[in-house]
Amino acid sequence: MKLVEALTIIGLIAGPILAVLISLGREENRRIHERRFNLLSMLLSTRHLPADPQYSAAINLIPAVFHDVEPVLKAWRQYHTIVNQTPTPAEKDAHIRRMVVKQAQLIFSISENLGLGLAEGDIQLDAYIASANTARNERIDRALAAMERLAQAMETQVTNTEELIALARRGQPQTSEQATLVPRVEGTR
Repeated sequence: MKLVEALTIIGLIAGPILAVLISLGREENRRIHERRFNLLSMLLSTRHLPADPQYSAAINLIPAVFHDVEPVLKAWRQYHTIVNQTPTPAEKDAHIRRMVVKQAQLIFSISENLGLGLAEGDIQLDAYIASANTARNERIDRALAAMERLAQAMETQVTNTEELIALARRGQPQTSEQATLVPRVEGTR
């Protein structure tokens, strides 16, 4: 067998195998890019609604989807660190501004990894939120705050009622203020 014949046989065997391996590698790269792009799309569409479950899901998926991209992981760690801080009431506005900056840096690092031409400043500023969504979220926030105040008032009422019942069972006289709050318990003097 001549060298040309041997090379032809090797080419006939190795060529299709090599073509399949290249095709599989390209397909895997396409799937990775698609997952990363979908995650970026979720972040961009919900970045001004951090309570949105899709936003939380996207943030939580970053370490898995970008496990091999150190600039993205570094930006994610910085964002994660600042989000988990609890500012004092006086620091709240400055803390929110720092979170917005870190969020924009994170989204920018992802878009940069994907080769998109997004500017970091545009990420911070440009977003559309329907006014109805904003109004709904504000109503939800007010309702949650009202529920918290209501729960505190109910806890106070339960404590006061328990104290009055205990006094009544011991037969101790109630003050005039206590007597007007809760009627006497049956079976007491």
